[in-house]
Amino acid sequence: DQMDDFAREVGQPNAFGLVGGAPNLPGPGRRPLSSMSPTIVFEGDRPVMCAGAAGGSRIITATEQVLLFSLLFGDTAGEAMARRRVHHQAVPNTLYYEAGTDEAMVAALAARGHEVSELDHSAVVQAIRIVYGEDGSVAQIQAASDPRKGGRPAGR
Repeated sequence: DQMDDFAREVGQPNAFGLVGGAPNLPGPGRRPLSSMSPTIVFEGDRPVMCAGAAGGSRIITATEQVLLFSLLFGDTAGEAMARRRVHHQAVPNTLYYEAGTDEAMVAALAARGHEVSELDHSAVVQAIRIVYGEDGSVAQIQAASDPRKGGRPAGR
């Protein structure tokens, strides 16, 4: 982590808008604010997906959206990674969306009273999805690197 993850002052937001308390001030035994959320998803005793991201307070929502689009909606890891994202972290009370997000959805959210604003950048996610065959063997391993960063998985 970097020093910005520590609170500079109790109640004052850092560069990502996160507000820390006394335990987040720099000092011995203190912990920085962190949105790190490396994730491994299991179905029973088998791993089906792992993901992690960089990008401050946007890490959690970016990771969650990639996992949801892949595991619940059937996207490949790469398709889930390429989708437009939204982000909300409570403070500030603003729903952020990426350029290219469906305009009708953004307008509908604004009409319901949400404060909306276009994101200047999102977190970047890396993920691996394991697809199993009917016999339980590994049928496919999908590795994906976020196109927002320009990376790609090794071996491609």
